[in-house]
Amino acid sequence: MKPRIGHICVALAGLLLLPLLPLARTDAAGTYAEGRVIVRLEKMEERGIFLTSFEGELVMAGYDPEEECDPDEYQCFTPREDHQDFSVRPENKTLITFLRNNLKRVMLIEYRIHRFKAMALSSEFEITGAQVWEENPLSSLPASVTGPKTGSERNFPIYGRILRLEYRGTMVGTWEGLYFDSQRRRVHPFSITDEAVAEYARKAMEASAQFYMGISESYVTGMRDSSLDIYEINYQRPPE
Repeated sequence: MKPRIGHICVALAGLLLLPLLPLARTDAAGTYAEGRVIVRLEKMEERGIFLTSFEGELVMAGYDPEEECDPDEYQCFTPREDHQDFSVRPENKTLITFLRNNLKRVMLIEYRIHRFKAMALSSEFEITGAQVWEENPLSSLPASVTGPKTGSERNFPIYGRILRLEYRGTMVGTWEGLYFDSQRRRVHPFSITDEAVAEYARKAMEASAQFYMGISESYVTGMRDSSLDIYEINYQRPPE
């Protein structure tokens, strides 16, 4: 049975043959962010007469930042479906074929968000790679990774998976994302401040298997978007 997007938020939450390249830094002045996200492709079509482009629409997990909820009880936020227009460069023929063959299926994509719309694209959101969302993590992936705790307010564990992770910025970059808490069936934005944890998180996203995450909460975020920082990912046990 093909997964439905309701399962991206919950079983994407309770919760495609192309290898993804290592995530490049957003050094180009025209790039706002680059990252990975779990999606379902809704449609894709070829457009144009003289300048051909491939455009479409995907669905990914999101949330309402204005939702009234209780953060002390980990009840923020209720997952919802967010629709996003996307573009694919016409020269990426293998990628285009893969996307066409996997419409309506859940997959992991690599993307780039442009500050300014490129001439050959109709959207600032460009898909640059895609692959099947595997069931099991990479055999080469260690069972856990740990970085420093940055929060002075509280530290706590959750169990779930990461649905989106992207690197933003040019001069001072930050890792920002969205995790799914499978026990409470909630999503929440987060940041990662440790490079090794961020790289591990990227690789963990290639599989639907869930894991424990150690969350550190700060009073002040500084350059980060979120007060929550993932400092540990562990497939075997909750962080201490």
